[in-house]
Amino acid sequence: MNKRIKYIIIVLLAIVGGFLFYKNVYIVKTTYKTLSPKVANLDIKVFGIGNVSAKDIYSITAQTGGKIISILTDEGQWVKKGDLLITIDPVDMPELVQEMLISVEKTKSELKALVKESESLNAQKELALITYKRYEKLVKQSFVSRSEFDKAKTDLNALTAQLEATLVRIESSKIEVQRTQKNADSLKTKLSRFQIYAPVDGYVISKSAEVAQNVASATTILKIVDPKTLWIRAYIDEKISGDIKVGQKAEITLRSQSKKQF
Repeated sequence: MNKRIKYIIIVLLAIVGGFLFYKNVYIVKTTYKTLSPKVANLDIKVFGIGNVSAKDIYSITAQTGGKIISILTDEGQWVKKGDLLITIDPVDMPELVQEMLISVEKTKSELKALVKESESLNAQKELALITYKRYEKLVKQSFVSRSEFDKAKTDLNALTAQLEATLVRIESSKIEVQRTQKNADSLKTKLSRFQIYAPVDGYVISKSAEVAQNVASATTILKIVDPKTLWIRAYIDEKISGDIKVGQKAEITLRSQSKKQF
């Protein structure tokens, strides 16, 4: 009886094993799905790895060396053209500008005084010339003495010399006004370099210095990118690069935001 049961179990196991072999191994499995046809656009995508950059990235540098007093922006912030970004300590430059402006006003006042003096001397010379010509006629007629005529001539010559000297001083004063004005303009330009303004609208993408830090001339403090000039440098297999056409849309996935497409 026991042997009979044993044989029955063996036969059953053989049948089950054969069935499993036939179903899971012997029968060929399909690796496709059946789909119903539909009307749609056939999209062919070209993939490439690359970098997002910009054509116009502006380096904001210190135009003159010194200690940074303030930085009015930070990385990731939007700035507008003309916004004050950085102030560097001008030390005694404002006082020097003020002193030079005072010198300009002083030379201008001296020039005005010399012009007035020349006008007065010219009036005196005209009067002396009239007196000299009258005495010249009278001395020939013996109505005035020779000494009076000589005095009139001397006064005329003296006034002529004074007027010529004053005119020379006026020209010299004009040159001095120009010199002091140029020096004042030069100092103003130097003073303006201690304040740095945004050259364009854009985002601050890096900050390389901090407040109270001493920087040398031409040191880069900020970088600003113009978002209108963004571009992608992508590396694409030459065999498929010919499929790229002007005007095609592109999707960008950043490593920092892998689940979002731009």
